[in-house]
Amino acid sequence: MNGFTISIPPLSTFAYKLAELAAVYLGLDREPDRFVVTDLTAFKDRLRQVVETARDMRVRIQFTGNDNRYFVSSYSDWLRLNKYSSPLDLLSKYAETVDTLVNDRRLFSPPSILKINFYEYERRMGLKDSKAELRLDGHQIALCLAGAHIALTNRVGDNIAVFLLLPRTPSLIVLKEGERLRRTHERLREALRHVIRGKEIPPTSVMLLYLSASLILKGDVHDDGVFGSMALVQESGNRASILSVDDITTHGLVRLLRDNERRAASACLTLIDAYLDVRSRNMGSDFVRLIEGSSSNLLVYSISGSLDALYNAVSGFDRLARLFRDPQTVSKLRMKAETASWVARSADILSAHLAETYKVSI
Repeated sequence: MNGFTISIPPLSTFAYKLAELAAVYLGLDREPDRFVVTDLTAFKDRLRQVVETARDMRVRIQFTGNDNRYFVSSYSDWLRLNKYSSPLDLLSKYAETVDTLVNDRRLFSPPSILKINFYEYERRMGLKDSKAELRLDGHQIALCLAGAHIALTNRVGDNIAVFLLLPRTPSLIVLKEGERLRRTHERLREALRHVIRGKEIPPTSVMLLYLSASLILKGDVHDDGVFGSMALVQESGNRASILSVDDITTHGLVRLLRDNERRAASACLTLIDAYLDVRSRNMGSDFVRLIEGSSSNLLVYSISGSLDALYNAVSGFDRLARLFRDPQTVSKLRMKAETASWVARSADILSAHLAETYKVSI
């Protein structure tokens, strides 16, 4: 037997979103109610790649106390896993032994994170609530665990996990555009890991500006759109719960930053990298406020077309350039002169790009 099928989890659950993402990365075909593994050898190889990447990136999925008490032992028995230390062990063992388990469809009460229901976000997600006790077979759980290790990007605050999911797209589009979605997801995952540092998520405007610039530079994106969903999940106690689900959309920032040489996008990354460094050292400064204010104004302009917002953004970046040519400011921020010079140059590039492209005079 060279292939088999995996039933699609209920659409209202977090399990479905994770399985959908894993199916894209693992190259699975999709039918109305199931994913299709057409080549078992290739499936195992791709699972091993997911495991290796998760190890390299130090991805750490957390099970709740109840998961560790009840689920882990029964699922480990199914996998014939003798020594368990983390959820990644389960996925690694599955990648080794899936060919011996193809016909075993034993059902389990899955980990709490897979039971999360999007009912409270029904209007946004377009999904129905399901009150039935969720039961998944071993293959469905393995696919979801693969998706969880692919989707987890950061941890913030008190046991809050940040998951990057696919955009809320009709399944037919996901099927046809799987490779493009995977590449974009990889770029966004890398960018999110970089822009979210420490215990706090940066302001939305700063984060979207950074992600938009990253997509232009590394994802070869030429148009604006919705490129993913970011879910915040509380992982504490005996029950995982969803805190928020938000689209990652560029609104109009790609159009604003796009130029033939991608200089504006590169300048954005330089400015925000410096901002993240200063912010991580808890240095409330004019620089931090100017970056946050200018990013917010750019986002307002990209959404509303407000010329006042555009003028304020250009003016803010112009002030940033002058700020980083002030030796006292550079010394106060404990920044190397060479770095400060490049930050000032980047602010000049961005200010000039916006002023020239959109005919703004300061």
